[in-house]
Amino acid sequence: MGCSTSFTSKKGLEDILKKTIDIDNYKAMSNILKQEIKSTKNPALVDTHKFFHEGFTFSIFDYALYKGKTNCFKTLYNNFHSSALDLINSYHSQGLDPIYTICISGNIELLSFFFPIYLETKDASDYPLSPSILSPIQISAKHGHISIINYFDKYFKSKPPSEYNVNSCNIYGENAAGVALKEGRYKVLKYIIEKFDSKIEGVNDPLMICLTQAELKPDREYLECAVYAIENLKYLVLKRHIGFLKDNSVLSLYLDRKYNENEGRWANESRDSIATNYSIE
Repeated sequence: MGCSTSFTSKKGLEDILKKTIDIDNYKAMSNILKQEIKSTKNPALVDTHKFFHEGFTFSIFDYALYKGKTNCFKTLYNNFHSSALDLINSYHSQGLDPIYTICISGNIELLSFFFPIYLETKDASDYPLSPSILSPIQISAKHGHISIINYFDKYFKSKPPSEYNVNSCNIYGENAAGVALKEGRYKVLKYIIEKFDSKIEGVNDPLMICLTQAELKPDREYLECAVYAIENLKYLVLKRHIGFLKDNSVLSLYLDRKYNENEGRWANESRDSIATNYSIE
């Protein structure tokens, strides 16, 4: 895939560029772009050439970020002078958030490179950012990316904006810990609770969520979340929590024991003082 490559159609150019970006082959991508820029005498090709992908219209630069291809993205920005503002406008105009996109993938190298550029550029965008239920910090928790959460914490130090604050709540009252628990992300939940002295917010019955979802998504860490909530956060096992883990005798016995230990302790207490993190309601 060298400089002698020629393209007989616009579609041929798109296909070959997509393939090089998909495997993050920035050298091959550069060779193709240099040839096309020389041929078309269009130095802005990386921003002006548009194609469709998954229902969106992307430039070459847009596409590299969407696919999370760090080497290609850096090369386009540093060597071909791709426009960060054009990318932000393109994303915002289509209801996309470039930082949200990176947070889903968990690409810390791409985030570290682009985030300072984004913060310096975003206010010049012609399009407002579409509102989202989950903030970037919450989408990072949802997808299990501790490295992204840690990056935002270090970047903003002690004064993060609300969308990068683990303790901020969305419209449903959920904070990042609540989102992590609902998604069965035990390592993220533990990290947030212990690193930021956070609590689970916006989840009515955390144990019920964990026990019911454990059967539906066995690849997640719901049972670890449940045990952590019981042992470390002092949530009580109630009668309604018993009987869900039919295929896990060890955890079933554990829940039975915890319920029996707690039985009688909560019967005479106020319904709102059952545990520090949880109301029986």
